[in-house]
Amino acid sequence: MRCVSRASAPEFNDWMLLGDDKRATVAPRIDTYPNFMTYVVWPATGALMRRLDDGKAAGGKPGNMYQYLGSSDEERPRT
Repeated sequence: MRCVSRASAPEFNDWMLLGDDKRATVAPRIDTYPNFMTYVVWPATGALMRRLDDGKAAGGKPGNMYQYLGSSDEERPRT
């Protein structure tokens, strides 16, 4: 899934109602502060950070958006 903010993207709660296969191809809307905050406040506290996590700190696997950040430390700031 590529996370692109678009006016046509579903709000977070509507996105959560989509099936797993659909959520894998459609990003929720995060183009406003209130929409963005749905990722960082209860009940989804930390959801954004888990998706961007490289997995090294906890010895786990990378989050599902980590692959879009870039393949090197030099590329990530540009992305």
